[in-house]
Amino acid sequence: MMFFSLFPIILLLLFIFGIFRLNKGLSHMVIFQRMNVKWIVGTYLILLVAGAIVYFMLPFHAKTKDIVMDPKEINQLQEQSGALINAVLDGKDLANEHLRGVLKREKDILTYDKKELTITKNEEYGSIFVLIKKKETNDSTIEVTEYYTRSVISSIDLTDKEEAYQFKLVENQLVFDYPESSSITISKFAKEFPVAQFSGGDNMISFMDDSIDNVHSERAIYLEVPKDLEIIDPSESIIYVN
Repeated sequence: MMFFSLFPIILLLLFIFGIFRLNKGLSHMVIFQRMNVKWIVGTYLILLVAGAIVYFMLPFHAKTKDIVMDPKEINQLQEQSGALINAVLDGKDLANEHLRGVLKREKDILTYDKKELTITKNEEYGSIFVLIKKKETNDSTIEVTEYYTRSVISSIDLTDKEEAYQFKLVENQLVFDYPESSSITISKFAKEFPVAQFSGGDNMISFMDDSIDNVHSERAIYLEVPKDLEIIDPSESIIYVN
């Protein structure tokens, strides 16, 4: 591994040595004397050395938890997203399933002492999965927990950038909605020739390769409601824990 890291520098030194050896032979030719070969070669070598130094000082090889490049990890994240949705559709108790790779946000507790609750969802941008578990007692509280999986776009983990579902309790109605949209800018850089000729490839940031699949986060709302609370579901899409 160390050899491959030093290979560009070794190649540069060999190239400089070869240029100076060649320069001794060319300097005797009149045409090259007029072109002032030493100045031309010297300037080019300075650019090569500067390019090599800049290349090894740039941080794009640094490992970071925000970069996901391994195809196996991408496939694993996709499987975890599918496992969450399958668990919801099967009516599994998410609190006790301990699904691998599934995260959850901090629980919100709402005070509610009425006998009926209407649950509505604004699904303009996609489905909102709601899973309800009836408690063993009537404790006059509704517990709201959001479960979700990681989100990877162009090999960049953007999970921390995604906001939770919004919800509000108005009288006897609990309304769920998507979070407000946000804009994220991702930049891509190209290597200049003095740098690219030693490292190869066309892009300094290979993790921006469009051929790598994206992983979209899957989410589910997990509600724990009082035992005798009657749920009114206008969308007829709410799922209950078996």
